Amino acid sequence: MDNSQRRFLFILGSARDERNESNTEILTRQAAQQLPEGTEQEWIRLTDYPLDPFRDRSDSGDTPTFPKGNEKALLDATLAATDLVIASPLYWYGVSSYTQAYLEYWDKWFLIPELNFEERMKGRNLWGVTAMGVKQTEHSDPLRDKLSLTAEFMSMEWKGFLVATSGGSGQIRKREEAMVKAKEFFA
Repeated sequence: MDNSQRRFLFILGSARDERNESNTEILTRQAAQQLPEGTEQEWIRLTDYPLDPFRDRSDSGDTPTFPKGNEKALLDATLAATDLVIASPLYWYGVSSYTQAYLEYWDKWFLIPELNFEERMKGRNLWGVTAMGVKQTEHSDPLRDKLSLTAEFMSMEWKGFLVATSGGSGQIRKREEAMVKAKEFFA
């Protein structure tokens, strides 16, 4: 697949808004600047697409309601992407609550037969990005494992995990090693 056919969806899971810079978003945007010209990109900040709390009704026998509103917008963007980049800060050794809610809705989408969600996700690429305040990057292993296992379960291609320590808000820009790693991430 050439780059003109690739469509990257960047899922920004930080609880911060655009006025309070997320180190994870800064790291992700640095990486995305290196994508070849002509590579289509869509950026979704999950705080702009609030979802109702997920209710697991898989054993109820009821067919879930078809997505609408923010849920439908997230579904459409997900299905349109060849590459999904989950950019979530490390919160308690995992993804943010916004990112978790988005991923939990995948369970619902499985149960809507006309979506054929599982089959349509096969072969797509999944990437992960996180910035964290702690110095030991092994603390991010549970987050990486969550995403890589999601890719495996969905028969997606796990493409990699970009992790960097950051310090306070916006401080990732001062971490030269992190910025270099970001520039090489999609290579």
